[in-house]
Amino acid sequence: MGGIYLAGLVLILSFVLGKVSDFTAASVRRLSLRFKINEFITAFFFLGIATSIPEIAVAVFSAIRGVPELSFGNLIGANIVILTFMIGLAAVFSGKLSVHKAIHRDDFFLTLMLVGLPIPFILNGYISRVEGLVMMVAYGYFLLHFFWRRRAYRKQSKATHLRGTVQRDIAIFLVSSIVLLIVSYVLVQVSLTAAAALGIPILVVGLLMISLGTNVPEVSFVLNQASRRYTKDKDIVTGVLLGNVVLNTPTLGLLALIRPFSIGNLQMVWVSAAFLAVVLYATWVFFLSERKLTRREGILLLLLYALFVGYQLGLFSRLFPGSFS
Repeated sequence: MGGIYLAGLVLILSFVLGKVSDFTAASVRRLSLRFKINEFITAFFFLGIATSIPEIAVAVFSAIRGVPELSFGNLIGANIVILTFMIGLAAVFSGKLSVHKAIHRDDFFLTLMLVGLPIPFILNGYISRVEGLVMMVAYGYFLLHFFWRRRAYRKQSKATHLRGTVQRDIAIFLVSSIVLLIVSYVLVQVSLTAAAALGIPILVVGLLMISLGTNVPEVSFVLNQASRRYTKDKDIVTGVLLGNVVLNTPTLGLLALIRPFSIGNLQMVWVSAAFLAVVLYATWVFFLSERKLTRREGILLLLLYALFVGYQLGLFSRLFPGSFS
């Protein structure tokens, strides 16, 4: 019973982490509106960074505690959650999710390439500082690329009836960021205890529990944006989700720079890498087949995530003994 209690506490803390990041993201969005920054760039970079603070904090504290596999699982799991569950959900509730109006084709391809960059590095179960540096440099080039292409994204955000002041928004951002750091530290401690009590690999805790929990609060954001609240600005959904997932690559690089690490369960690493590769390919094909993601394709992405969860929980090995050992 203690293990189940701790597992529930991990999910609750992950949810709190994601919920607090909503305040951070909201303050960043209001600041971008006040300064009339391009809407997609705001969503892709500023909101993407704001909503990725939990993953960055977990990476730092995991490295400090000597359990980088917890953050590794969280980062890879978060990529799969966003590219299947979150994007699939947005497509189902919006009817279609367009990408060509929000981001240019070449930039979209570069984004997916950066997300997939860690795949060849993790296949041997070890990530070195050199590989971590490569991921950080690749993200630096990515930022420079978008800086060179900034004139291609000229549409500005629309600032209307914003309450409060700039100072208030900055204060909210700072306070919520501090809370994120505190909750992230507690989450890492509880996750280690939960994994030991349940007798499950710490990698699974990151892959399923933390990665899903930190993204649960974004479900309401995705549904509101995709369905009714901002019907003319759905590209903000694409921007936030892609901005969130692309930042996981330099975060993984930061983790390796702080503490190079190895993962003992190579089979789990290979399966996770294979799922991520399939998801990236499906995302590319689905979005560019008709220049949008349809409701049917969104359902397929949701089923793909269910397949990933089912495998990690060992459901298939129980249904088909000997086939997945």
